[in-house]
Amino acid sequence: TNFERSTMFFSDEILDLLGCSYFQLGETTAAIDKFEELLLCVESKDMQSVNVGLTCCKLGRCYLALGNFDKSLFYFDKDLKIQILLHGSDSEHVGRAYANLGEIHHKKGETLSTLDLWKKAYWILENALGQGAKETVLVKSYLEKLIWM
Repeated sequence: TNFERSTMFFSDEILDLLGCSYFQLGETTAAIDKFEELLLCVESKDMQSVNVGLTCCKLGRCYLALGNFDKSLFYFDKDLKIQILLHGSDSEHVGRAYANLGEIHHKKGETLSTLDLWKKAYWILENALGQGAKETVLVKSYLEKLIWM
């Protein structure tokens, strides 16, 4: 029924808000619990949806905050694949996903991988959003810092 569908959507929103709130409060493990629960909900509806990609991105961010690079990489990579499938390889969503992957490699001290990923992110974001866009400028600053290290 429509009521059941609206209740399911509402519960997805609550899980997302709880996960984001926990993360903002520094309670990353609690955030992960909510985002993993949310991921099960949204994947049960559509494995390749925007919501699955967004939730994977949030889980990747949480695991990165904990220093769990393998799980972070897993979720950011899953997000990248979904973004390419949904939006094409030159979309701003894909650029952001490459920037996230670059951040993991940067934290792992893998300079060449970081450089490659951030270059891809910059190129895509510059073409999709323009040179002055916030995301483009941010990735450019990452690249400049990396090159001058």
